[in-house]
Amino acid sequence: MPSTPKILANGQVASAKTTIYTVPVNLHAIIRTVTFVNVGGVTETVQLYVKASGGTSRKFSRALLLADEFAHEEDIGTLEQGDELEAETTNAASVDFTVMGVDQV
Repeated sequence: MPSTPKILANGQVASAKTTIYTVPVNLHAIIRTVTFVNVGGVTETVQLYVKASGGTSRKFSRALLLADEFAHEEDIGTLEQGDELEAETTNAASVDFTVMGVDQV
């Protein structure tokens, strides 16, 4: 089985809680890191949530990012098919994200 992390998802965080990654059908994912970078000019609050398939999302972390600052969560754990990572920030299009990990059968 591959164990080298790859980019599972990337984009920009919305200003409302939104899914940033869903584990595909018939796979589980080992999430190594989720990185957030404030590419805007003002301070941003970023919140990360984990949601079990069919369950309720639960806050995992919160970060306050100054302009050009970054934050990351490491070794989040294993997510099962249909589980989700969600995020939200103060202003849309101001925070980039990257989810790195390994997806396996």
